[in-house]
Amino acid sequence: MRSALLRDGDRVLVHPLVLFALYLLMAGHNRPGGGFVAGLTLTAAVVLRAQARSTADAMRLLWVRPTVLLAVGLGTAALVALWPLAISGGVLDQPFVEFDVPFFHHVKLTSAFVFDIGVALVVVGMAGAILEAFGDEAVSEDTPDISEEPT
Repeated sequence: MRSALLRDGDRVLVHPLVLFALYLLMAGHNRPGGGFVAGLTLTAAVVLRAQARSTADAMRLLWVRPTVLLAVGLGTAALVALWPLAISGGVLDQPFVEFDVPFFHHVKLTSAFVFDIGVALVVVGMAGAILEAFGDEAVSEDTPDISEEPT
């Protein structure tokens, strides 16, 4: 049975959660935990969609299979962590690039931002893989709403 509260919460909250996760990723890339918190927020949106609709609808929110997200995220994080070793640095050294962008003025991008993207992909990929493995079957449209009175 589907809940009207979950269905309406899905309509109202999923897209703002995705935008907030993007904000957390952008704002937190110079501080520890930005990618992890962004991944958790994206995971909350995916789990809400799975609970309100179905696992198949939640997987459509991810665009690709969760195992692909997991592999790309892990590869990205490992590459960014180990790349400085190739250029005679230490593990997780943070090379950066600075440039001017209209409307944003001076922008400084560090390798930590790319690392955080990898971490976010790992978190969302793992949660998506768990949902996919243990998720429900698609809920049909004739499934009664729990807010409706039985006839």
